[in-house]
Amino acid sequence: MNERSHHARERVEVVEDAVQEALSAGYRSWTVDGVPGDPRSWSIRVGYRRMVDLLRAERARVVAVARAYGAERGAALLDELGRRHRWGDDPLVRRRERVVRAHLSEMVGDTGAAEVLYREAAALGANRVEGRYLLERADRLR
Repeated sequence: MNERSHHARERVEVVEDAVQEALSAGYRSWTVDGVPGDPRSWSIRVGYRRMVDLLRAERARVVAVARAYGAERGAALLDELGRRHRWGDDPLVRRRERVVRAHLSEMVGDTGAAEVLYREAAALGANRVEGRYLLERADRLR
């Protein structure tokens, strides 16, 4: 199996997990509250959120690895996960990846890189509150 098909298979696995969790959530919710007016839209929205949650859990694992084994090892895992899931395709996921990478840079004392990464992350999203927080965090590193 070549690298491209390997990455595609792993990305499909994340999507399959998200869809399965969305269907399970739909079954639990719909049996109690009834089927929503637009079940297709509901399913897509919940599936996307589940996929983001799964990717967020992987990023949390990166931080745990960094705390246990050092930031360099956490960064290597973050690189591997980024290649596997092609995080660059989604601005929200890309933003969160930059924040984790900035945190790892702080852990090794590279405040210059952390500042740049926090600023990049702030520019990637539409959430003004989060963006302001990231810019404040970057300013503290000056």
